[in-house]
Parts: sequence; C-alpha cells; structure tokens
Amino acid sequence: MKKNVVNFLLLVIGLTLLTACERTVMREGATPGLRIRDSHLPQAAIRLNSVNIIDPGLQARANSVFGMEIQSFSDKADYIGKVAVENHGGRRSATGTLDIFVVLRNRTEYPLQVECRALFFDQQEVPVEGPTAWQRVYLDQNGIASCNMFSTLINTSYYYVEIREGR
Repeated sequence: MKKNVVNFLLLVIGLTLLTACERTVMREGATPGLRIRDSHLPQAAIRLNSVNIIDPGLQARANSVFGMEIQSFSDKADYIGKVAVENHGGRRSATGTLDIFVVLRNRTEYPLQVECRALFFDQQEVPVEGPTAWQRVYLDQNGIASCNMFSTLINTSYYYVEIREGR
C-alpha cells in the first residue's frame, strides 16, 4: 500500500514537472502575420487612403540635400525628399469603381521618373485588388505631375499607394 502511495506521488510530481516545462512547437506552412506595435516604428502598419514613398533613394537628409549643405534645418531628424506628395484622394467613377489620384512635386533641379502603384481594400479593410502595375510618371525639374489609377471592382472603399524611383 505504501508503495502505491509513493508511486502515485512520484507520478503527480513528474506530471507537474512536465507541464511546467515549456515546449517549443514548430509549425510548418503559412503562419499568421504579426502586427507591429512599437512607438519607434509608427509607420510599420499600412495606413489606408495614404501614399507612401518606399524608395529610400527619393529621400535625403535635410543637411545634405542633393549634395548641397543646407543650414536652415536643424540637425535633428528633419528630412526633405526629392519628391513630395502634394495631394491625393479618390472618388467614384461613372461605373462605380474607385478612381484615385496622386499629385507629385519634383523638388530637384533635374527631371525625375517615378513609378506609382495601388492596392485596393474593401469596407472591412481586406485587400480585394492589387497591386496594380507600376505606372510611370515623368516629373520636369521643379514640376508637378499626377498619376491616376482605377480599381476594377465596385466594392473597393480604401486605397494604399506606393511610389518608387523609375527603373
């Protein structure tokens, strides 16, 4: 009888130790995405109805913009880019699709080529279309140009536009 009690206690202690140990589970295949919540990375999440310049070549530090020394900016993280997004928005076309536009300004003293593409989302912020093909935009020196993109579905409610330097 005493032997059964000892065996039972050893079994309980053993099971307790096993459940206390962490097990690493290796998952195969696709895994769910993780939302980044970090105050140091405020742009980590996609902001709908926005335009983002994704090419670091189109951005420059303010105190050395395009090879020139600029004294009017502080040494803190002030940035000025080669391209500025002057305006953007969307409206419904006659067929009910979403027509979006982006107005860009070239801040350089030479012509630039940039490319734009869009992703479209529905009312629940689920991607339903895109990305579209890259659309080339030619910007004269210190000039303004725009790009327009249309969704093909009528259930689109939001957009996200990416801009990169022309290739």
